[in-house]
Amino acid sequence: MHRAARSWPGILLLVLLACTSSPPTREVPPAQAAAVPAAQVPASSGAAPAAEAAPALRKIDFVTSTLSASGTPLWLGVDQGIFRGYGLDVTVQALSPAAATPAIQGGSAPFGATAGVTIAAFAGGATELVFIGGVSNKILAQLYAQPEVRSVGDLRGRAVGSTSPGATLSLTLIEALRRYGLDPNQDVSILYLREQPGVLAGLIGGQAGGGLLAMPFSRQARNQGYRLLFDTADLDIDMLGQAITTTRDLLEREPDLARRFLMGYVDAIQFGRQHRAPTVEAIMRLGDSDDREIAEEAYTTYRASWSPWVLASAIQPVLDNSDVPAARALRAEQLIDDSILRELQRSGWLAEHLTSP
Repeated sequence: MHRAARSWPGILLLVLLACTSSPPTREVPPAQAAAVPAAQVPASSGAAPAAEAAPALRKIDFVTSTLSASGTPLWLGVDQGIFRGYGLDVTVQALSPAAATPAIQGGSAPFGATAGVTIAAFAGGATELVFIGGVSNKILAQLYAQPEVRSVGDLRGRAVGSTSPGATLSLTLIEALRRYGLDPNQDVSILYLREQPGVLAGLIGGQAGGGLLAMPFSRQARNQGYRLLFDTADLDIDMLGQAITTTRDLLEREPDLARRFLMGYVDAIQFGRQHRAPTVEAIMRLGDSDDREIAEEAYTTYRASWSPWVLASAIQPVLDNSDVPAARALRAEQLIDDSILRELQRSGWLAEHLTSP
């Protein structure tokens, strides 16, 4: 059985985007792994079909710097035995963003889900780090406003709440306001309230005319009668949440390991898209919550966003708005190596294993 070691204060962090520090670690018993047929690696990898001789399981750690419903497929890959079908015994370990990237650099974890800290490390000279797949390329949140604010234009001259300067939630808010014809530097005042609970409190307390809120705080704002002005899911704003991270050295030394991991991850995304009930149950169990309504809403919100691809268009705004000068000089493509996914795409394997959401 797998043990998924994670830091978790409950369902809030499962559906909350990356904007808080990591709480104390605890372990959560995984679900009974489903029986998964032995997987067959594409012939280009040189590996024999697993059905002929099941490979010995290789134990690996996967580190993640943010616990979010966007990363649900990673947990499904463990719980449903999907990674095992590719010969991998994966343990997901939740670390702080400051610890996750060094764990990958140092080799204690071959893969991880990271974002901003990895970008800063790359800009600082750690160019061995590379994104090989995607976790989340969009920040899904809703702008709720005071009842008297009837349109985005009515926010002119008011304060709008967000988390912190440079956070992807704040960058998404800035881009969204621009799309509605507002200059975020002149027409509104962005009130940085550090964390999502603070943004909601600013709205309730009247400090802000509106606030950009992710689940479950957006749900609380809705239930308290605040007005929905827009949903970022409707605006198609690319913004990096997390990406599958490794090192160029590992890709060179063990391309088959990276290939098998990504294949398992793709199958886990497909499982999540096709099997609502066990995926919702995984959200509830991993969040240590019996609130099915929240888990169901999280599933509906994030299901279509699960994708194995990391997008340059999602990384570039993070680089352009970084407070690290060297990062602003980078192009997103310098941080991406999606050659394995493209190989799987050319072979036809990807189309067979991943359908449209």
